[in-house]
Amino acid sequence: MTNIEIAMMLLRTGEMLEVLGQAYNAFPYYRAAEMIEGLEEDVVGIYRNGRLYDLPGVNMTLANKIEELIQTGKIGQHDELLSSTPKWLLDVLDIPCMDAKKVAIIWQSLNIASIEDLEWAAKKYRLQKLPGFDAKVEINLLRGINLSLTSKAGVLLGIAMPMARKMAYGLLEMPEVERVEWSGSLRRGKEIVGNIDLLVETNTPTLAIKEFLRQFPPLKIIQQTKNKIVVLNKEGIKIEISMLSSHEFIPLLHFTTGSKTYISNLNKYANNERKLEIKEDGLYRTDTDKKFFCETEEEIYDILGLQYIPPELREGHDEINTARENAIPNLINMNDLKGDLHVHSSWSDGAASIEEIAQWAKGKGYKYIGICDHFRTQSSKRKGIRLEDVHHYIEHITHLNERDYDFKILAGLEVEIQKDGELGIGEDMLSLFDFVVGAVHSGFEDGIEAVTNRLIRGCNHPLIDIIAHPTNRIIGRRDIFVNTERLFKAAAETHTVLEVNSYIARVDLPDIYIRQAKSQGIRFAINTDAHIINELLMLEYGVSTARRGWLEPRNVINTMEYEELTHTWKRNRRGELTRQQLQ
Repeated sequence: MTNIEIAMMLLRTGEMLEVLGQAYNAFPYYRAAEMIEGLEEDVVGIYRNGRLYDLPGVNMTLANKIEELIQTGKIGQHDELLSSTPKWLLDVLDIPCMDAKKVAIIWQSLNIASIEDLEWAAKKYRLQKLPGFDAKVEINLLRGINLSLTSKAGVLLGIAMPMARKMAYGLLEMPEVERVEWSGSLRRGKEIVGNIDLLVETNTPTLAIKEFLRQFPPLKIIQQTKNKIVVLNKEGIKIEISMLSSHEFIPLLHFTTGSKTYISNLNKYANNERKLEIKEDGLYRTDTDKKFFCETEEEIYDILGLQYIPPELREGHDEINTARENAIPNLINMNDLKGDLHVHSSWSDGAASIEEIAQWAKGKGYKYIGICDHFRTQSSKRKGIRLEDVHHYIEHITHLNERDYDFKILAGLEVEIQKDGELGIGEDMLSLFDFVVGAVHSGFEDGIEAVTNRLIRGCNHPLIDIIAHPTNRIIGRRDIFVNTERLFKAAAETHTVLEVNSYIARVDLPDIYIRQAKSQGIRFAINTDAHIINELLMLEYGVSTARRGWLEPRNVINTMEYEELTHTWKRNRRGELTRQQLQ
């Protein structure tokens, strides 16, 4: 049993004690867990040498618990607490923004019996009334609930990528490590990945593995050899790390990036057309067994006689034939984007002010930011801009723009396309905004065609420019919920932009639908739908998905400079789009 396993068991025991109202009894468990996790010496060895009592903070009670765990693999008290603690409370404990103190307050203060009840309470802003809770905590909790429910589908790209980066940066601090890359479905930018695969170039694999284990203590080591280690991290995600020499690195990076179907198709092409074979350790001639030493992936494709195929496209569809025709498009990159057109501020259900959002965006090098707060109808209970707030909201953004002529804040509005197709706000007021985003967030019980009809009404509206998260899916919770054929036809006919929503639990439009919509001449906006500042960083996941959907910069409106962008809004294209076309 590892130190991490012992520490995790003690930590969870303490958390359950605190949640159930025994905070005083929980603290010794927390201290012991923190101490054991940081120990370099193996606790099992310390126990066998009779030195458990020598550990700081370990009294007789805790020593007995640790001894019981080492001998039996469990702690009786932990099991008793587990049987008396509602399962949903444990799920809430695993949400990053929560701790045992906050969960205890929720459990003791609210009449809640499930994680769904908690989600409902957060959406009704009931948590903000509790001590230690504010709007930011409430938003983070809602996001965390969403992610906890979606994680059953696999590891979300937006969870796996930060983990991979952190490990890569940690390993690169070693002078013996030359480079680190992630491969597999993570490098292809899939919205769900199975595990995290890292390739490390080093001449000292033993030292690199030791350093990895020191920096990132795993929950469990699954496999370990001289040149490879496979672990389960504390979040339960499988991490596979291969230590490679310089001449092994590129061949394995290429081989492990593409899907199995892609590598199989590429080998068929290579064998039939070039008498070549692609293996894990390199590219070979099939007739002479000659091995080609390639320093870059581009060299591999040159030898194959193919245009370079970006990692995101290596799925096994038609990309090889397209590369043969030299027709792989110039895919969009993060640097192509000039701004984000769907950000929520504290004027509705966001946590940051418009000033804070603009300051962050300008610091990232954006040319503009689209504040797109919810409109609150008279019957709505969600936070949002009321009809009487509109003029003040517009004036506020106008005033902020007057302070800085090098950066633009666009005054947008997100409206709910209601069941009857109405928006709850007239065209005279909508026309005051720079642009309008239409969306559906409820009424899914009416069925796909009813929801599709509402979105089509949005496309037909003369002032709705963008349809947000068009398929309405939430990964692991709600599948595609729209008739994409009908929606794409309406969007194409009315020149309505479709959003690629970058929020990691949505990633909507999905890649296959992006490519379908692109073929119909539809344009896109890659946005975050951010409600807190940190979520603005999620834009990269929308870009990864857009690349998987074969999008080029010219297909995405927020690659445009501000002046060009303003000409894309329907209100400014009345000469091109007659009202009859839009209805």
